Amino acid sequence: MVEDTSREEIFGFRIMSLTDDQVKALRESLPGVPLTIRRRGASSVVSFDVAETTGLGGLYTFLSQEAIAPESYSVWISVVTSSDHSGVSVPKYIRDLIRCTAGGIDFSFTAALGDS
Repeated sequence: MVEDTSREEIFGFRIMSLTDDQVKALRESLPGVPLTIRRRGASSVVSFDVAETTGLGGLYTFLSQEAIAPESYSVWISVVTSSDHSGVSVPKYIRDLIRCTAGGIDFSFTAALGDS
């Protein structure tokens, strides 16, 4: 019997408590990067996927210019797997993002197990 070992890793970035003007500035700072925007009361939570080819210079400038507190943003690492255990090896471009932003790191692990 061949075991199904499907697996998906997603790396992203999430910023909480942004004003409408900050959302607009972030959108302008990251042209071509699809943003997911969720309203939370009077502010927004913005997230986007990060790939090795994602240009992040605009993000670094935005965080600095807007003086966004590091407690307000984090790198999001999600693993979805058909195994009941797994791990993640964080690629260099994500380690660099973590070092450059000095924000939080959040993990999500989902085991999509079939019937036994």
